[in-house]
Amino acid sequence: METPREMVPAFHEAAAVILQERQKAAPPIWLPVRPPMPSLWALPSAQEIASQLRSVLDVRRIFETVAETRGAPNFRDLLVIYAMRGQPLAVPIEPVAYRELYSEFAQLFGIPWEFIQSFFEGVRTQEESTQAETRLWETVFAPMIILAEDAFRLLAPREIPGYFTIAFDDSTGAWWLYYVEPLLEQIPQLPAPRGGISA
Repeated sequence: METPREMVPAFHEAAAVILQERQKAAPPIWLPVRPPMPSLWALPSAQEIASQLRSVLDVRRIFETVAETRGAPNFRDLLVIYAMRGQPLAVPIEPVAYRELYSEFAQLFGIPWEFIQSFFEGVRTQEESTQAETRLWETVFAPMIILAEDAFRLLAPREIPGYFTIAFDDSTGAWWLYYVEPLLEQIPQLPAPRGGISA
């Protein structure tokens, strides 16, 4: 599972290539969508988004869920299995956005709805709508998800060593809050099998 921090550069590069090819093929019929007015809203600090998340999420229950998961008898075994694959263990906590993605993200992050709508003012074609959505994700939602990771670092108890992120889950069609446990620095050797074939 790629985190938003890992997905943003590749997504930005791919979107730029597609846009360049489209511009070469045919010039736009309509005027470009004007960027949103910056005075409507600005990216908050990690401390501000931490306060926002505390107001809309039950962070105490989230941390209790993570503590219970880390204390489960098979948690260490799962860490070893994932470490052998070179992957961190991502634990799904709860969905945070599903059907009404933009409005649910706006509520989660405390973004004024008027600011979200401003990205789509003047949109007349599907291409312009795609460009507006790309700009919205690159300049608002992806940075906010990264800010949320930093905010959870401020909120989480010291005994929780991992980090939290928000990513899309194909199986449910929803955006979930995940807890990601760090990779084990040393992978313990598996016990040797008993018995075997004698010479």
